[in-house]
Amino acid sequence: MSVLIWLVPVVLVAVAAAGWTAWMARPRPPADLFDSVDAHRRFVAALERARPVATAPPAARPSDQPSERASGTDRSSGGGPAA
Repeated sequence: MSVLIWLVPVVLVAVAAAGWTAWMARPRPPADLFDSVDAHRRFVAALERARPVATAPPAARPSDQPSERASGTDRSSGGGPAA
């Protein structure tokens, strides 16, 4: 009998999922036509706005520069190859 207790959470989750699905699939009242048209106009206006233009290219990140180990030079000894 105690083994059946492990099935309780599974059944509860299945019932909750079925309830959520039924709630989301319910018929909705029709939307107000004027609100829908106004929302669409605001959406189109937002898409048509000009995007800000970048004035300068972004600075290089430190990770874009090769490290001392990767470049094969030792900067402390004058820039020669690492020994």
